Amino acid sequence: PSSLPPIKSFLICFKNRPFMQLMAAQFMSSFSFTLLTTLLPYYLIYQLNMEAQLPLVMLSMLVTIGAFLFPWKAVSDKINKGPSYALGLFIASLAVIATYFYPHAPTPLIFVTALVAGLGFSGQWVFPWSMIPDVVEYDQALTGERREGIYYGMWAFLGKFTGALGIAVAGWSLKLFGYAAGAEQTPHALMGIRLFFGPIPAAVLILSLPLLIWYPITRKSHARLLEQIQSKQV
Repeated sequence: PSSLPPIKSFLICFKNRPFMQLMAAQFMSSFSFTLLTTLLPYYLIYQLNMEAQLPLVMLSMLVTIGAFLFPWKAVSDKINKGPSYALGLFIASLAVIATYFYPHAPTPLIFVTALVAGLGFSGQWVFPWSMIPDVVEYDQALTGERREGIYYGMWAFLGKFTGALGIAVAGWSLKLFGYAAGAEQTPHALMGIRLFFGPIPAAVLILSLPLLIWYPITRKSHARLLEQIQSKQV
């Protein structure tokens, strides 16, 4: 059992620099992904007039996400987890920002976007979950205790919060730009859908990149960290 008082145990997490960087990056990437997936039906139905293709577009992205899980692991073996994660989010941001310029008509380019975005977002299901254990070991070196529970608890709360926030912002954006359900949308409403489906999520993703490119736990520093923990246990 932890010897730290509950409040102090919680506050110490905020002194864990790698954890705070990872939390901030994950907040932005998860928010962007939720905003995209929430507005995808509106974008396809009203901007591209491709309602019948909605399941196929979504399936294309999800299959691509699954197909690139192992390749992203190979990339991280070469350039560390943080920069690899940043590379994936950068690829995804390029894909989604392009959708702002698609015509108000059906276009096969949306399938290209789905594939490229799936390639980029695939890292979202690889790197954060492999970086959290490193953060726990960083904390162990500071406190002398294994405190996985509090870190995974905060991580789970962050996921719920960003999911709710992304859905809420999608709804607010539709209302702000005058979306009318089941009707032909005005140019203003269409611009709002395009804006919050493309450039805004892409901008948020790009803001997260410096946190990951200069993420402090690398393969070499993690090896030293494990040696430090081991020396204290002997």
